[in-house]
Amino acid sequence: MKVTRTLHADVPAELTPICQAMGYLRADIWRRYGALGNIGRSALDIRKDIVTRNLYGGLPVDGTIRNETTKDVVNDLLTYKAAAKLKVRQAIAKKQQWKRYNRRMSGWAKGVLAEALDSVCEQRDAEHVLVNGAYTSQMDSTTGRLQGRRVGDKFYRVTGDVLQADHNAALNVLARLADPEIKRFTPYRDVKRLLLARSPAPLSVKRLELGGSPRQPSADKSI
Repeated sequence: MKVTRTLHADVPAELTPICQAMGYLRADIWRRYGALGNIGRSALDIRKDIVTRNLYGGLPVDGTIRNETTKDVVNDLLTYKAAAKLKVRQAIAKKQQWKRYNRRMSGWAKGVLAEALDSVCEQRDAEHVLVNGAYTSQMDSTTGRLQGRRVGDKFYRVTGDVLQADHNAALNVLARLADPEIKRFTPYRDVKRLLLARSPAPLSVKRLELGGSPRQPSADKSI
């Protein structure tokens, strides 16, 4: 009430009830039809709903003033919603643009890295060979078995010895090159079954070699 009195401080006394009624009408329309659940409703639908329910017929104002004010408020409301939807669409489009950008950058980076590797191999008279990297970070390079546990940059062997994790994985990648059973495109599930078959009996009782569903390989998790 204090705010209302301040707003209408210089309004003639006979117009104050009309101003208060119009303020109530505007606020109530926004409260009823400004929610997200009313997105998609046209101005005509909202006005029909107001007339059918006779929401503001008892206000102390002329019918023409009430109807014109209702029309203006509904139009303002829909204009606001249209602007909000436009901002949402722009935000989604911007996000999709960033996804496309990241995808292109990723592809470009892979291409540049491949060219760099080929260039270095040519300069050093080396051969660049791609191998299947599944579980190479989770194997013990000393035994060639799926044993031990990687934690951060350390690899803990079952014997208690600690290896540098990246060096251990690099040795496994090098050994994978000469592995006759694991080809480059061998599925990771088949790779795990082969590795478990080479491991001692306690490691091969998890049903995985019998057709179970292993987890996706991860560099930071043990089996």
